[in-house]
Amino acid sequence: MRGRSPPGARYVSRRARYPAAVDYNQLAVNLLDAKSLISSLGAIGLIAIIFAETGLLIGFFFPGDSLLIIAGVAASSAASSVLGEGNRLPIATLLIGAPLAAIAGAQLGHQIGVKVGPRMFDKPESKIFKREYVLKAEEYFNRFGPGKAVVLARFMPIVRTFLNPVAGTLEMPAKTFFLWNDLGL
Repeated sequence: MRGRSPPGARYVSRRARYPAAVDYNQLAVNLLDAKSLISSLGAIGLIAIIFAETGLLIGFFFPGDSLLIIAGVAASSAASSVLGEGNRLPIATLLIGAPLAAIAGAQLGHQIGVKVGPRMFDKPESKIFKREYVLKAEEYFNRFGPGKAVVLARFMPIVRTFLNPVAGTLEMPAKTFFLWNDLGL
């Protein structure tokens, strides 16, 4: 009696037994498109990106400025027309989470600079962490003062990522960096 259902059993179609196939195109996230990032990752993803952009030295390619603008739209009543239904972000999460993530990320970047900065920037074959960048940053620090340099860097993409470890490498005290970092946000 192989292949036959027991008496009284209902036939269940193959489609009902196995879930529908996943559309893998919907799982893809364009890391360089702010709208795609907000729609796919939501508020927690946005906060993680802000942290990575300011502190982990891997987020310099993220569209940070446009991401914040799209996040503001996503927290407004226009969210459904711009990002689609169900993509509205909670404003309280953004107002609290974004600055805290930026401050924490920058502090981590500074600590990375304190701990491994000299070794990181002394490699002659490095394409990203060059000694000349430290010398330029030091000149920038001397010309404008370290506080002004930290505050101004908050408004310059890429610079805001690399200035934090450079400040640690140049032995800017953590408390001073924290003060200027907070004022820059």
